[in-house]
Amino acid sequence: WGKKKGFMAKIAFIGDRLSLDFFRLLKIDVFPAETRAEASSLLKELQEKQYTTIFITEEVFEQTMKGAFLKGNLVVLPSWKKHQKESQKLVNELVRRATGMK
Repeated sequence: WGKKKGFMAKIAFIGDRLSLDFFRLLKIDVFPAETRAEASSLLKELQEKQYTTIFITEEVFEQTMKGAFLKGNLVVLPSWKKHQKESQKLVNELVRRATGMK
């Protein structure tokens, strides 16, 4: 899978430091990016190095890639930070319903 004769798929992850460990466990090359400049520079570098797939967090994508033309496969991962408040509201509502509290 992902291999051709003399070809090895290269996969990378660009994102916040908190998300890096999971991808590192999957043997994916990880690159932290906290600023727009870091992310933009990394993305160009990875495309030049012919990474076949680049995973990027939603926050980094929104900061860096608005309106940009991208070559290759870029996978934008939903943000756990962005949706954390929505998840907390859902949990609170389920607890409220389960306990009968108003």
